[in-house]
Amino acid sequence: NVSDRVKLIGRGDLRLSGNYKYEGKNARLTAEGGISYNIAPNANFDAAYRVHQDKGTGDTSDLAAVGLMYRF
Repeated sequence: NVSDRVKLIGRGDLRLSGNYKYEGKNARLTAEGGISYNIAPNANFDAAYRVHQDKGTGDTSDLAAVGLMYRF
């Protein structure tokens, strides 16, 4: 928590090869970072960015998302 209304969010997943190195066809990385802002009681505005890298295929993809959630 940065303040009463702002929260930073981060998560990730990393798959390494058998020798604990980021190499080979099974190596993958997914990382996400974001921010959540409480705009009113029971209402949050969220923004996030996610990147996924697959060493086996050589593909890298990313995603940006925003959302507004109201809980009742």
